Amino acid sequence: MLVFVGVLLLVVSKTKGIINNYTSSGPVIMQRPSNITVVDGQRVVLPCVIEAFPQPISFTWYKDTIDIRTTDSFMAQRILILDDGSLLIKPAVKTDRAWYTCKASNSLGNDEAPAYLNIIYKPEVITQKMPAEITWAKGYLQQIDCPVDANPPLKNVLWTKDQNSVSSMGRFDILENGTLLVSNVEESDAGSYKCTPYNVLGSGPSSPRVQVQVKDPPRITISPDPLYIRNVGESVQMGCEATGTPSVSVHWIKVGSKIEGDPRITVTDKYLEIKDLTKEDHGKYECRAINDVATVVSVTELRVSNTTPYAPYNVTVVPGLFNASISWEPAYDGGTTPYYFVNFRAVGDPQWTTMNVEAKSSSAITVFGSSQTLNMNSELWPETHTEMAPPALLLGSVLWLSNSAPQASLTQQLLTWHTIPKLCWLCQ
Repeated sequence: MLVFVGVLLLVVSKTKGIINNYTSSGPVIMQRPSNITVVDGQRVVLPCVIEAFPQPISFTWYKDTIDIRTTDSFMAQRILILDDGSLLIKPAVKTDRAWYTCKASNSLGNDEAPAYLNIIYKPEVITQKMPAEITWAKGYLQQIDCPVDANPPLKNVLWTKDQNSVSSMGRFDILENGTLLVSNVEESDAGSYKCTPYNVLGSGPSSPRVQVQVKDPPRITISPDPLYIRNVGESVQMGCEATGTPSVSVHWIKVGSKIEGDPRITVTDKYLEIKDLTKEDHGKYECRAINDVATVVSVTELRVSNTTPYAPYNVTVVPGLFNASISWEPAYDGGTTPYYFVNFRAVGDPQWTTMNVEAKSSSAITVFGSSQTLNMNSELWPETHTEMAPPALLLGSVLWLSNSAPQASLTQQLLTWHTIPKLCWLCQ
């Protein structure tokens, strides 16, 4: 006879006159799996012994978040779930490295037990990432990578060139990740290279051979001047010519912006010409000589005078208890000496306070006030005699501590800096 009272099940045996008590509960994993490290190819058993009443229970294993029964390894019976709930992997391979979780549940609850299976193996070169041939530029710093999959991590790499060992000495250096660096490459460095990786388990198979050729890089025969200074509306022509084998092409770029599609700009294999200069043409330009061996770069700067000053950059704020120190890097002045001033106001206050930077050469100022007034917006402007440039502003927030009253505890104040739109950039 079965009698249920709450969650206590009484089983009465008339033949023996014995009453057995079983407390109904969710499943409990009595023997749980533990984190384990094995060598690639070994047999692995992860235990999971469960007790639960009532039966039946729902039970399975997961690899990370994937039901193990849906994997190809389970379908191929390389991974099995045994009758006692344990997980058998035969043999373990490196792709088995993962978290494994035994999960069980019935109508009254559930339990789970995770364990990490770490597979260690000898290093293997990732051959598909190694080229069959590469070309080094004579006189330059060049390299060959030895991409490796290893667990435990790579210990060292042995490089050979034409059957001769290559050591870290002189112009040769082998990095911790196995990359071979060769400085000031010479023609004699051409040859056949291969790498052999090692970890604490031993050496893995060597890489395929990489055939290295050494050729001359492009040579810039006419370089642009280091600096060109022109007025607004004028033209500038910056020369740059190059030669080399294989054939060399010459390209121009403006650092930080594009020059393609501007009808004022002409680019040839001998020069870059810009007509009717504007303030926006100011900046650094690169002449690039390119072929299959290397890219050689020559840098020049164009300054456009008789313009408004350029906005300062690297604006930073160092907050104090009752002050904020603002510093910046001056940009090109547009051809005249700029003056700087700072506008600031308390957050929510419509009135702006202006502070002039007295010394023309200064690139810093300290704003004083109470903790309330220093919780503020601010903008930094450069100006000449009659014109002002757009402000350079620090975007974001700085968190600082302020003691707002004697004996008061420290409180957090937020110092905020952001752009305040202006109706015009030119002011009298």
